[in-house]
Amino acid sequence: MFLIVDNLSVRRGKLVREWLAGRTAQIEVFYLPAYSPEYNPDEYLNGNLKREMAKKGRQKPSASLKARRAGR
Repeated sequence: MFLIVDNLSVRRGKLVREWLAGRTAQIEVFYLPAYSPEYNPDEYLNGNLKREMAKKGRQKPSASLKARRAGR
């Protein structure tokens, strides 16, 4: 099995290394570069969404949302 994971430090931690050590015949691990949006297109979407939201600023709740929240 090929396991492709991001480069988060916990994925390279001692417990993971120990667990993988006994499974080298079954699992081969590939770590993505630290920042690789070209391998994960969702990163482009998330980046665009965050930029657009920052441009518009925080939205104020409408009256209907405030009424629903008060009814809880």
